[in-house]
Amino acid sequence: MAQDTKFFDSFIRLVNSSVSVLLMCRVVNYDASNKRADVQPLNLKPNGAKRAMILDALVLKHTEEDISEGKIVAIVFSDCELDNINGSTDFKPESSRQHSVNDAVVVGVWDV
Repeated sequence: MAQDTKFFDSFIRLVNSSVSVLLMCRVVNYDASNKRADVQPLNLKPNGAKRAMILDALVLKHTEEDISEGKIVAIVFSDCELDNINGSTDFKPESSRQHSVNDAVVVGVWDV
């Protein structure tokens, strides 16, 4: 029975490590005309190296006034891929991608 428990504990850790939910990041570039930002996650990898930048994160309207290069932002990851999103029209996801760093949305600016 203990082996079963170890297996499921390991499986849960593996699944959880592949699901992206929220990251605190530094804005590297902000494109105000397209409302997109390139951001650098603040949390380091276990070996101390920086994580890969997240490109073209959607920027929500309520953050536009405060966001700029160097600011710290909170980003979340969509339940579905956002490649086909275009304004307020309905869109159909073309993949089953979920909670991917490719589908990041800036939801807030941390005023530190």
